[in-house]
Amino acid sequence: GCFEIVLHAFDFYCAGDGNYNMGLGEFLEACRGTGIMDRQLCKPTELTEIFMQANFEEEMTDGEDLEALFNDDAALHRSEFLDALCRIAALKYRDQFLPVAVAFENLIVDVFEPALPPEARLVPNSFRQERLYNSEVDAEFQRHLSLLEVIHAFYSRMHHRITFDQIEIFLLDCKFLTPNTGVSRENAAVAFSLSRLQVYDEMRFQ
Repeated sequence: GCFEIVLHAFDFYCAGDGNYNMGLGEFLEACRGTGIMDRQLCKPTELTEIFMQANFEEEMTDGEDLEALFNDDAALHRSEFLDALCRIAALKYRDQFLPVAVAFENLIVDVFEPALPPEARLVPNSFRQERLYNSEVDAEFQRHLSLLEVIHAFYSRMHHRITFDQIEIFLLDCKFLTPNTGVSRENAAVAFSLSRLQVYDEMRFQ
């Protein structure tokens, strides 16, 4: 459905960030890459204003809200990205006087989804179910588990999670990011984004 399309696109355009954040540059690139940006209603200036509206934070008081505390004021989380797309849909279809829900669906189905690059259409669990979760891969994983644990501990600095910056250092050390391998930093960033497990509240689990 539309919701899944938007979430996969969000992860694609945030690839490599690691914190579920979409900055203004990434937001404008997403709007440009999906055909939302035009020369009439949705110019960069209007889209920048929508970005700011969707990202607006109320001033925190002494009992500041935890979500506001974690939210990066210069970036959108998934819920804010959805907010921005709803605002864009209302703007783009304003002459048709459509309900926001209908305008949003039209935007995603007619404009957004057809223009997505193939990488943004990938469903992470499809790869896991078709290529990862099988006895052959598990046997190799178990055989190299001790080494993998050492590598993870070293590059994550003994932390329970590893960031893309740390993965990039590992790939550079192993000479994986070279013209000979055909693997670019962009490829690695997308693979990293697709490999992350989805969380129900990205603002509490960054």
